[in-house]
Amino acid sequence: MNLNTFGGVIKAGHYDVIIAHGTSTLEPGVRFRTLVIHGVVDTAECVGGAVVFDSGMLTCSGDVDVEDIQGHGRCHVAGGLRCETMRFIGEMNVNGGLRCRGALRIVGYAHASSIAAREGLKLVGRGESPLLRAHHIVVKPIRSAMFERFGMRDYIGKSEIHSAEAHSVRLWNCDCGKITAENVQLNAHTSAKEVIYGNDLNYDRSSNVIMMRRVRDDEGERDVEAQRKVA
Repeated sequence: MNLNTFGGVIKAGHYDVIIAHGTSTLEPGVRFRTLVIHGVVDTAECVGGAVVFDSGMLTCSGDVDVEDIQGHGRCHVAGGLRCETMRFIGEMNVNGGLRCRGALRIVGYAHASSIAAREGLKLVGRGESPLLRAHHIVVKPIRSAMFERFGMRDYIGKSEIHSAEAHSVRLWNCDCGKITAENVQLNAHTSAKEVIYGNDLNYDRSSNVIMMRRVRDDEGERDVEAQRKVA
């Protein structure tokens, strides 16, 4: 069943495609293959296939569990968010954990109690999270004067990350507590309190590391080298 709505309550049931204009409320028990958000959607839970934002906003007072999130808009989740893949532009604000079973890419602003992706995690803009975890992590700022000109300060400024865990971590313009990775690259005024790395650590002149520790595994024996650098 397909539904094209211009506002109101969407009754519980199974839908192929929901196209939501205006302000709509999803009853508990709504399931969908595709939800396209042009307006505002409020819900206590969001369970289904793909959520496509077209300058829309999703507000969920519970958990979101979907296959794919894509498009541009705003997403506010009071609980946790789980998905297979994410390619999102805009504001992603999750009070609980954000878990992606595939690749995750956000352009704009991202906040969650933790952000994890089984594959790559890329944030272009500004992020705030106690924990980032993925195979590859990239965090870099948006290079555009438009956001400051129009007062969109959530999208600019330093990203704040308490801990990052990955095979490779590449950060630009971040304040980070602890980084644990095989390969680490810090750029553009990035600071880290502690870096534990296995293979390679590089940082430019504008960045600094207070404590660095190299952990190597040679023939089954762990050799730890520690070095402190005063910023």
